[in-house]
Order: sequence, then C-alpha cells, then structure tokens
Amino acid sequence: MTATLKWEGIPAYVIGIARGISVVIGIAATAVYPVLQSHISTIRTGLWSIWSQWSCLLPCVAAIWIQSGFLSSYILMGSVAISRLGLWMFHLSVLQQMQDLVSESDRLIVGGVQSSLQSLMGLLAYVMGIIISDPRDFWKLTSISSSSHISCIPLLYPRIPCTKAPLPLRPSIVG
Repeated sequence: MTATLKWEGIPAYVIGIARGISVVIGIAATAVYPVLQSHISTIRTGLWSIWSQWSCLLPCVAAIWIQSGFLSSYILMGSVAISRLGLWMFHLSVLQQMQDLVSESDRLIVGGVQSSLQSLMGLLAYVMGIIISDPRDFWKLTSISSSSHISCIPLLYPRIPCTKAPLPLRPSIVG
C-alpha cells in the first residue's frame, strides 16, 4: 500500500501521519474492548469487531473505482486507519476465547497453529505483492484481499451457541 500511495504522489509525511493515526486507533481498541466485552460478551464482541473492521474496509473497495488518485488514496488511508479498531478488538477477543475455552495443556498447540496460520497469510500477502507489483494494479490486490476477507469470516469464526447448557441429542420421552 505504501508503494501505491507514494506512486500516487502522497508525501511520505502524510503516509507517516496516517500510520501514526492507525497505531493510536489500534491502541484505543485496548481501552474499548473491556468495556464492550463486559456489556455484550467475548464472542459477540469478536463478531462485532470483525464485522466492523470489514465495514470500515468497504470504502477501500469503493476507492478503487474513484478516478481521482488523491481522493482514493485518502479514502484508502482513512478506511484502513479506522478499521484498526475492529482488527485489534477482534484479536483481543480471540486471545480471550483461547484463554477461556482451550485447556491449559492445549494452549501451546492451538497458539502455535494460530501463529502458523497468521504467518502463512502474511506470506501469501507478500507473494501476491511480488506477483502483482505494478502500482497501477493495486486494485487487484484490494479486490483479492477484500473477497478473501469476506469469505473467511464465516468459515474461521463460526457461530457459537449462546447457551452454556449442552443441547440434548434426542428429545426425552415423557410418559
């Protein structure tokens, strides 16, 4: 994204300020998360967070169709910065669920798998950046990223029953 913004003529100091704002918004998530989690539960906070991140990234997809380079660049930077709130709150929600739902003896295994998957996805992003390296084709990377994000949300963060009692396997017969 930085190369595309520089190619569009955005000054380095503006990109730096946008990155700083992104970091501040990410840090703000650590203050917002406990408040939201105490009101709506960890699972619902995670769902709210990931969908709010996705909603904030929608303007990035819209920005690729805007012909003005500066306008689309600023929409891109603003959307990514705001989406950090949902991203980091989702991260905190996942960590909380791992601590609450995974037995202590299995946490290393689950954490290792999670770390490996994150590294793999990061590697895929770098490979895609190498394959599609022309800044004029940044819209392709944006489209691939947003479509994969949309398809992975339902698969990787499934609906979890809101009840704590297990559901019966078959109805009991009263007689």
